[in-house]
Amino acid sequence: MAISAVLVLATAGYLIYRATREQVEAVPVRIAARVDESQAVEGRYVLPVDVQNLGDHTIHQFRGQVSWQDEAGYQQQREIEIDYIGERATQRVYLIVPDNPRRLQIAATPHSYLLD
Repeated sequence: MAISAVLVLATAGYLIYRATREQVEAVPVRIAARVDESQAVEGRYVLPVDVQNLGDHTIHQFRGQVSWQDEAGYQQQREIEIDYIGERATQRVYLIVPDNPRRLQIAATPHSYLLD
């Protein structure tokens, strides 16, 4: 009987805490192309990109972009989509690019996500 009462009180306390805590409007997200870790594979290059959720809430449906000007002078870009990134977690994505990333100026930009 006492265990049941403790469980009911703990559950009620948790629900009250969740209902009254501050609602988060946004969490900081960092996206970085790891140019120094890129590798040549079969005439193309594999470029690792880290997306880091710096907040205390899970994010869903992350969308971002990596862009650069190629060796011929044309603007190139790759879109990134990640279904789920846990709180304070990092997800690595690998992009296949035609030019050596070590010779390019690469910009990585977060575009959108949903909060849990």
